[in-house]
Amino acid sequence: MSRPPPAPAGPLPNATFSHLFQLCANGGRAFLAAGRAAHARMLVSGFVPTAFVANCFLQMYARCAGAAHARMVFDVMPHRDTVSWNTMLTAYSHAGDIDAALALFDAMPDPDIVSWNTLVSSYCQRSMFRESVGLFLEMASRGVAPDRTTFAVLLKACGGLENLVLGVQIPCIDSKDGLGG
Repeated sequence: MSRPPPAPAGPLPNATFSHLFQLCANGGRAFLAAGRAAHARMLVSGFVPTAFVANCFLQMYARCAGAAHARMVFDVMPHRDTVSWNTMLTAYSHAGDIDAALALFDAMPDPDIVSWNTLVSSYCQRSMFRESVGLFLEMASRGVAPDRTTFAVLLKACGGLENLVLGVQIPCIDSKDGLGG
């Protein structure tokens, strides 16, 4: 028996490039080939991606191919927004490349609370508790308001440092900032 001929390349029914990239990103490495095919299809079709679509395929490469491949995509993106920078920061953090994450963070035009939390958390996940607390202090000195995630990670860092004095002060900062709910 012979196989039917492949379907002609036409518009993608009931799917958008952003949706396809998100599905592939959620599927992980097993979906890298499908994500690359969708990316190639996008390029061949002449579709000019918005920042949102570009961030979706950046995230797909970060999750499916790793930080190094995602960085190649990031470097050729014509427009990078905070989401683009945070996606790369997260990719480096997940890869355990703290030096690359820190260099990228230092190059960010306008890091937001997600950027700060990603780096504070990355230090903490690698048992670099002093660095985690130090970055929190730097964040505060720059006037960046912490959020609940910041405090949760900071408490974990205090536990890792076995610093009860610092740890009991965190809920006081949390309440003073109106996050103590």
